Amino acid sequence: MLHTTFRLLHAAGACEAGYRRVAKAAGGVRDYGQDTPIPLIRVLEVGGLCDALWCLRAVLPGEERRMATAARLLACEFAEHVLPLFEAQYPADRRPRQAIEAARKAANELGDGQVLPLAAADAAADAALAPLAAAYAYAASAASAAFPDASAAYAAAAYAYAASAAAYAAEREWQTLRFVAMLSIPGAQE
Repeated sequence: MLHTTFRLLHAAGACEAGYRRVAKAAGGVRDYGQDTPIPLIRVLEVGGLCDALWCLRAVLPGEERRMATAARLLACEFAEHVLPLFEAQYPADRRPRQAIEAARKAANELGDGQVLPLAAADAAADAALAPLAAAYAYAASAASAAFPDASAAYAAAAYAYAASAAAYAAEREWQTLRFVAMLSIPGAQE
């Protein structure tokens, strides 16, 4: 399981509303403790997917590598899940699929010195939260880059929100389930 603390959330610049939600659910920062680990699954329960994904940037020291790998793989899953929407529009454009494949390979081959925790956390958050208006433009430009950190793959995930509010809700539910599964993967548990 991945964790954060109130001290880490504060240092990372957590939004006041999200911080307060988690603090209230914990019985207050003073009683809970600034350095007491908070499981990200609890943040998910209290604040939802947005808050939990954001908290990936503030995991406990020693959990960064697991978080980075898991977040990259999660972002690949998010993107791959909605890739058919992009490919239906642009069947000849293989760049997003190739970017997802490259990103998955890079995530699985990370060495100890190759961790980019904030980039991975931001990318995972972008995959779930990117605004629809920017999603297509971002996907088109990022797909051409095919960076190993899967920026194109993350952008492709945002394309899912184009269908409708119902599709958005269904995709958010699917992403939440995948996030919970990520928290339960071997190596992410203590």
